[in-house]
Amino acid sequence: MQMREYEMFERLERMHEENDKDDNHYHEYHPRPSFDVASPADTFHVELTFDHPYWDNIKWDWTGVSFDSDSPSVEAFLSCYEDKTESLHTLALNLAHLMNPNVKEMTAGEKKQDAKQETGSLEEQKQSSESDTIEQLQKYKGLLDAGVITEEEFAAKKKQLLGI
Repeated sequence: MQMREYEMFERLERMHEENDKDDNHYHEYHPRPSFDVASPADTFHVELTFDHPYWDNIKWDWTGVSFDSDSPSVEAFLSCYEDKTESLHTLALNLAHLMNPNVKEMTAGEKKQDAKQETGSLEEQKQSSESDTIEQLQKYKGLLDAGVITEEEFAAKKKQLLGI
């Protein structure tokens, strides 16, 4: 609504200027409306401290997302917000993988216990696959000893199971 009123006053003022070329005539000043809303975060400050002979500290400052006060656009705000959050998310993931290459990303709704159970189940799967491989090797060794398969067939199957 403010912008419409401002534009109307601007048109009226231009009409008066065209009709009345007198320099001594007083013109009212109508300030241009602005959209001043505080942003959710002004800056993002990231500081890393290393125990390294060459790198002591690394500091990054990212400016927060804010509306353009002259011509605000929700689409531009959201686009800039998504870019900033994506870059911060990528930084966090890279730092987490730097500290622990086996780290798993957790979402906001996920519980720590769920992540521990998944890690435990991965270890269990690895152990069960190793025991399956051993059982299959023993089975093929029994077939070799019984004379059902040849030494070459056993060696080929062994390489296949061990991934050699």
